[in-house]
Amino acid sequence: MTALRLRPARQWLADRVETIFGADPGLVRLRTSARAVISAMVTIGLAVALFGDDMQTAPAFAAGFMLSVFGNVAVPDGSIPAKSITLALLVVTITLAIGASGELAAHHWLADGLVLVVCVGASMAKMAGPRAMVLGMVAFIGSFMGDVLHAAPAVLPEVFATAAIAAMIVAVLRFWLMRDEPTALLERVRRHLDRRVSRIIEVVRDLIASNAHTGSSDVDERDESRLHRELGRLNDAFLVAQNELTGGRQKPDKKSHLSWDRFFALELAAERLVRVARDQGDAASNERACARLDDLNQALINNCPLPRRSYDLDGPLLRSIDALIAALDRGDQTGPSIHQTEPEIFD
Repeated sequence: MTALRLRPARQWLADRVETIFGADPGLVRLRTSARAVISAMVTIGLAVALFGDDMQTAPAFAAGFMLSVFGNVAVPDGSIPAKSITLALLVVTITLAIGASGELAAHHWLADGLVLVVCVGASMAKMAGPRAMVLGMVAFIGSFMGDVLHAAPAVLPEVFATAAIAAMIVAVLRFWLMRDEPTALLERVRRHLDRRVSRIIEVVRDLIASNAHTGSSDVDERDESRLHRELGRLNDAFLVAQNELTGGRQKPDKKSHLSWDRFFALELAAERLVRVARDQGDAASNERACARLDDLNQALINNCPLPRRSYDLDGPLLRSIDALIAALDRGDQTGPSIHQTEPEIFD
């Protein structure tokens, strides 16, 4: 009962957080941001302790900060050895970029020309692959910082040391202390999408019950806005999950219930449910639909086995609910797949 009473408060808080920061399925962005902040804080703290805090060491602080951010956010490689190689290359790249630009800082035109050349090279580096794109971005930012901070050659050892410290801290956090476990990460994404679908189910359930009570098939503007908002948030969550998990982190297994086919089928089934909810059927069908939605919503909230599908349902609303159950299937359902039984729902 306590969990049920707290649920509206959690939903309100989740709505406010998503309004400000956007969707974050599986807390992928939050974990990445936390790693970047921790890496930068520890790196700068160690650099201050080792080299002091005067302005001469500012290029070293800038290099450590940028490598902490890029090492956590932009390294696209999948395996740990590949990530380690990229981190090592980032250390060398940012050191050379700051050193070369700082050496030419006294000759303004040459320094500005170097920044432009590096900028053009960084823009074209994407054609050579994700790793080259990251190295190009770091080279451009490093050359710009060297030009602005006028990094002297004498400070380059400190720049290299700080960048190396940042790379080691990033490696410790990403590979051990705050490592993303693929199975757990995908499970968190699945639970987030389930919660988003639960919100859609609640709105559809209220809409059906309200129309059945008033005897009208018109959709209130407030309900229409809620439907579009919740469906839009599901779409946003799906796109964020797809972008974050395929950006060199972890791709779902095509054969598992966490595959992109499953996620995409879930999105389509939810859209179908929202569309057909406006068309009211007879009272008996509406009552069955409300009961099915209640059962499904409770299963999603409590992370319990889903209701069993019924293959003899009449009416688009009941069939859409059945299709949504199939799209949400986590392996605790039996029977033919959704693509074998009701392909027409994805028109």
